[in-house]
Amino acid sequence: MKTSMEMQTPAQEQRKERTFDEAFESVVERYPHLAEQIEKSFATPQRGKYHNEGPQMRAHLELILKTLHDVANGHFHEKLPTYLQEKFQRLAVTEGGKSLNQDLIDYTFFHDLAKPDCLTLKCEGDKQSIDITWEQWQEYADATGKMFQGRPIISISYFHRSEGAMGQHGNKAANMLKEEDISPVIVNAIKEHEVAYQFSKINPKTYKKHFVDTGFSQDEQDFVLLASYIDSMGSLDQNSKPFMDNYYYLIASRNNFTLIERYKKEHENELSERDIATLMKYDKPFTSIEDVATVFKTEKYDLAKVETLLEGEVSEGHLTSEDVANVLHLLDVNPRRLGATLRKKMKFVTPHLKASKMTDEDFTQ
Repeated sequence: MKTSMEMQTPAQEQRKERTFDEAFESVVERYPHLAEQIEKSFATPQRGKYHNEGPQMRAHLELILKTLHDVANGHFHEKLPTYLQEKFQRLAVTEGGKSLNQDLIDYTFFHDLAKPDCLTLKCEGDKQSIDITWEQWQEYADATGKMFQGRPIISISYFHRSEGAMGQHGNKAANMLKEEDISPVIVNAIKEHEVAYQFSKINPKTYKKHFVDTGFSQDEQDFVLLASYIDSMGSLDQNSKPFMDNYYYLIASRNNFTLIERYKKEHENELSERDIATLMKYDKPFTSIEDVATVFKTEKYDLAKVETLLEGEVSEGHLTSEDVANVLHLLDVNPRRLGATLRKKMKFVTPHLKASKMTDEDFTQ
C-alpha cells in the first residue's frame, strides 16, 4: 500500500472511521427486512485459493470496509495508477470528504448477499464440485467449516451451475435487490463485482462487453471499477496478499479501449471492421494513441524516398498529388488500407514501396 498524500485534510480529520458494526447498522436502519439475510451472509464459509482473510465471509467484508477507509484517506495498492487513485478517492467520500460514500457501504454489505444460497463444495476424493443448500451446510458441516459429511473440504465457491447465469451469486444478489429502493448503480456493481476475473490478459473487447455495451455511463463505469477494486483488495491468497493481477489486466484493458476509441475517432474513414476487430483483441498495453497505430505498421518505409519516387508517377500522370498524400498518410497510420484506398493505382505504388522498405540495418546506422 502507498499513500497519495502526506498530511490529512481538515475533512479527513473530521471524518470518523466507522466500525464494522456501525456500518452494518447504517444499512439495516434503512433496510431492516434485509438484516437477517445480511447476517446470514456473515457466516458464509470460505476455503480454498481465494478468501484466506478468514474462515467466514465477515472477515472478507471487514477487509473491504477497511480498504474503503484506506481509499478515502488516500492509501492505495502500490500499482494503482495515480489518475485512478484521485478518481477513487473522490468517489469514496461525500460532503466534501466528511463522510464515507453510503452507496459503497451498502455495496459492501449487499454484494455477496446471495453467497449462502450458491454454495458449491469440492471435497477430498470428489472429481466434481457439488451444489448444496444453506440448510445442508448447517446440517452436515462440522463446527470448524473444514469438513462436510465427514470429508475434508478442499475449496468452496459460490456458483450453482445447474441454475445457469442466475446461479452466479452476483447475478442472484442483483436479482434479489432490483425490486428494493436501491440505486441501480449499486445493483449494477453487484452484478459485475467479479468482472476482474474475466481478465486473464489485456482484452479491450471484454471491457467493452461489460462496461460499455451494458449502457453504463462513465460515472457508473468508475463506480464498478472502484467496487471491483475494494473487493479484490478484500480477497487474500494463502500468503495473505490480495489478488490483483486480474484487476490490473482489467485496468489495462480499459486504458487500451479508451485509446482505441480516440484513434477510431481520428481515423474513422481509414479503419475497416476487420481493423477494429484486430485492435479490440490486441493484448499488449498501449501507453499513448501513437501506440495504437503501431498495430498496423508491420513494415517501416523511408517516407522521404517514397514521396520522391511517387512524384515521378505524378509527372507521368499515373497518380495525383492527392494520391501521394494519401499514401504517405496511410503509411503512417494504417498501411493495410492502401489497397482499398488506391485500388487499381496500387500497381504504380507497390514497386516504390518495395524500393523504400527499411531494414534493421537502416535503424542501426
